[in-house]
Amino acid sequence: MGSSKCTSVITQGSKHHVVTIECHTSNNLPTIIITGSASRTVCEARDRLRAAFSNSRLALPRKRITLHIAPAALPKNESCLDLALAVAILLKNEQNTNYSRDQVCLGELGLDGTVRPIRGILGKMQTAMQRGINTFFVPRANIRQATLLSGATIYAVDSLVDIYHHLCKKQLITAAQPSTATLKKTPPSSAIAAIRGHEQAKRILAISAAGRHNVLFIGPPGSGKTLLAHAAADYLGPMTTEEIIETTNIHSMSLADYTSLISERPVRSPHHTATERALTGGGNPIQPGEISLSHNGILVLDEFPEFSREAITTLRQPLESSTVSITRASGSAQFMARMLLIATANPCPCGYYGHPTTTCVCDGASLNRYKSKLSGPVIDRIDLCVNVAPTPHATLLSEPEGDHSDKLLAGVQQAHELQNQRYRKLTGVRTNADLTTAQLAQSCALSKAATDMLNTASDRLALSSRAYVRCVKVARTIADIEGATTVSPAHISEALQYRPEQAFV
Repeated sequence: MGSSKCTSVITQGSKHHVVTIECHTSNNLPTIIITGSASRTVCEARDRLRAAFSNSRLALPRKRITLHIAPAALPKNESCLDLALAVAILLKNEQNTNYSRDQVCLGELGLDGTVRPIRGILGKMQTAMQRGINTFFVPRANIRQATLLSGATIYAVDSLVDIYHHLCKKQLITAAQPSTATLKKTPPSSAIAAIRGHEQAKRILAISAAGRHNVLFIGPPGSGKTLLAHAAADYLGPMTTEEIIETTNIHSMSLADYTSLISERPVRSPHHTATERALTGGGNPIQPGEISLSHNGILVLDEFPEFSREAITTLRQPLESSTVSITRASGSAQFMARMLLIATANPCPCGYYGHPTTTCVCDGASLNRYKSKLSGPVIDRIDLCVNVAPTPHATLLSEPEGDHSDKLLAGVQQAHELQNQRYRKLTGVRTNADLTTAQLAQSCALSKAATDMLNTASDRLALSSRAYVRCVKVARTIADIEGATTVSPAHISEALQYRPEQAFV
């Protein structure tokens, strides 16, 4: 009589693959056999299927049921195949069904027949849509994520009974409406305005947010470094639909948070005891780490030199390529990591080196060990650095003065608009920080005086080629904030002033 077939999608690392489930029944002792490089997780679906069919009062064929997941060479290690396995059995059992091969079933079955959420729903759907499959049966808990994708017909499934009635045309499931999640408007700069003083640090944050340039704040304990770092979100604009899909997709790959819709820019702040794997990701199955979870948002590394040297070194690739590549025994994966790094540090282990009123108690050896945590390659990838001095106590509870923060916010918004217009035809470029060296020469026009100043200063400061290019990008952002079409010597001078090479001398 042939076999019935159902389509699903599995995840390996950060990649997704469309698979076909085939169901064949024969007149042998009743049992369920699952073939096709199925892991223990997939094979355990036999017991989940039996319980789900029984508790849903659906008849499981009293035959030998063979379920094959093709292609056989591809390892399968996800419970997201449960719903597709059940549908393949239902299709074999029923003759007149409302199902076609261009429909994908995704979901884990509970023993009571409910359909539970799965991880990586967006990536799975995008892969299927690239193959021309645009109809999906997904768990209701994943529906907010699934409806972000336009052009897809999506059915939210609550239980095995629901999809059975739909297939048999007894009670059709209504297709879900496209997501109506509205983009968040840029919030007023309340957090920034609440910080007294630190005008230079606020300008640094504005430049950083305008062009996505990495920042390092250095100062004694209690000077306001952490407060400034977390207030940077005030300057970031609202997420676009594309960014919401990207960010939600990454978070959906994490076992800790795979059903949320991420519509606000994430701000991640791992503790300084976080391991290298916690930052980059890994595990089995491979999950994104803190670096990738801050994609399209901010990664705050408070007490930066207190992180292990190995953890700090892992930032080198993400800060350069905006991606994290993970290779483990269980497989490999590559996650996007287009984040804004804001790091804070004390000037020494005790925190009071160079303090005007408190004496530093660190010896030379401990001071050198502390400085050596931040290697040259990491410092070279930081664009902006400023020393944060303590705010006078008399001003801490004073009323905010003027509209300086509002002016900075207006400048950042202007810079975002100029960059959107300038780079709308460049693939993968959204801000000045994303430019390659070749694109930089075309997009960042420097006056002759600015070029001469930069070349002279670079020779004196012994800037690396990377630092030279990053300085031009920062200068272009400063010009965008001011609405200037050409980078002038003043913009180059300010960008050079913020270089971090001399931060720990």
